[in-house]
Amino acid sequence: MKSEKKRSVFETLSAINVNEHTKTYGNGLTYLSWSWAWETAMKHYPEMTSKIYKNPEGLNYHHDGKTAWVETGITIEGIEHIENLPVMDNRNNSIPIAKLTSFDVNNSIQRSNTKALARHGLGMYVYQGESLPTVEVKANQAAEIEKAEQEARDQNLVNQYIQKLDKALSDFDPSAVQEVFSEIADDNDRLKSRVYNGLQGDVKEFVTESMTNEEAA
Repeated sequence: MKSEKKRSVFETLSAINVNEHTKTYGNGLTYLSWSWAWETAMKHYPEMTSKIYKNPEGLNYHHDGKTAWVETGITIEGIEHIENLPVMDNRNNSIPIAKLTSFDVNNSIQRSNTKALARHGLGMYVYQGESLPTVEVKANQAAEIEKAEQEARDQNLVNQYIQKLDKALSDFDPSAVQEVFSEIADDNDRLKSRVYNGLQGDVKEFVTESMTNEEAA
């Protein structure tokens, strides 16, 4: 038996819906909970590792003498994705070195790790400005297409049934009416009301009379 192809890390993580674990702030940006992201990735890949790249001075951030940034890496199944993220305030403005705190640096490290996880697929669609993972979007699109195709098939059947009932009136053939509604009954009467509502006055009257006579018999 042919073995099923193993899903890649990106395929696995990018398919996860993270919407319940995001928060949109006043600046209009949406953030994914770093703790949830870490926990979720670890559940899938317990051998995952992270790294904070320190500067030559041994500090856990880098700077150009004016502002600072952090550099973190996440390795899953031997593949490392590295993210560089400026140390910013709640308005997403870079914080001057003179005002930098360890709290600011720590927040940036956690956000950087989360973005590195996004490079592996987890929550990537959030950073792309999408509302759902690509796999769910495709599934929804496929469902909509199937729904539209089924509606077209149903309407085609309804039109055929109505044509048969029109002919039944022309031929004054009550048995043809019974045949049509027997076919409809075989489909659990799913289209019965649509067919009946689509009939014109004389045809509808003839159908009603034929069905009444059949029930009385």
